[in-house]
Amino acid sequence: MEKEEYIERYMALDIDTSRENIIDFLNKNAVGVLATADATGKPHAATIYVTHDQLLNLYFVTKKETQKGRNLAVNPRASIALYDAVDQTTIQVDGDVTEVTDQIQQTRIFSEIQSIALRTSTSGVPPTSELSAGGYVTYELSSPTVRKAIFGRSNAQETTEVFETVM
Repeated sequence: MEKEEYIERYMALDIDTSRENIIDFLNKNAVGVLATADATGKPHAATIYVTHDQLLNLYFVTKKETQKGRNLAVNPRASIALYDAVDQTTIQVDGDVTEVTDQIQQTRIFSEIQSIALRTSTSGVPPTSELSAGGYVTYELSSPTVRKAIFGRSNAQETTEVFETVM
C-alpha cells in the first residue's frame, strides 16, 4: 500500500488534531511496554516510564546492563506501546533508538521520569533504580509514524474511525 493510500484510508482526523490528541494521551499515560530484540532477533519486552517532546519523540531511562540496554546496543530498532484501559486507547510507536548524550536533555528527561514515578508508584522511584546493571542510559525513540487506536469508540464502524496516525 502506498503512503498516500495509507494516509487516505487510515487517517480519521487531520494531522494537527491527531498530534494534539496523541500529545494529550502521552501527557496522561506515561507507562508503556518497550519491545527490543537482540542480535539474533530474540524478542524482549519490559515495562518502562516514558516521556515525550512536542515532535512525538519518546524518551526513557534504563541501565546499560539490563536486557533492554544490551539489546539496544546491538539492535537499535524498538517499539513502545502505551495503553489506557478506561477508554481502550493505545499508542504504538516503532522506530530507531539512540542514546541521548546532551547533559541538559538527560537531566530534563530523568527529572520527568522521576515525576512520573512519583505520580504512579508508592515508592516514588523508577524501578530501574533498584537494579544493579551498570550506569544509567537515557534513550530517544524517534519514529516517522505514531499510531493511536481508540477501540472504545462506540460509534466506530470502519477502520478509519479507530485509528489516528501522525507521520
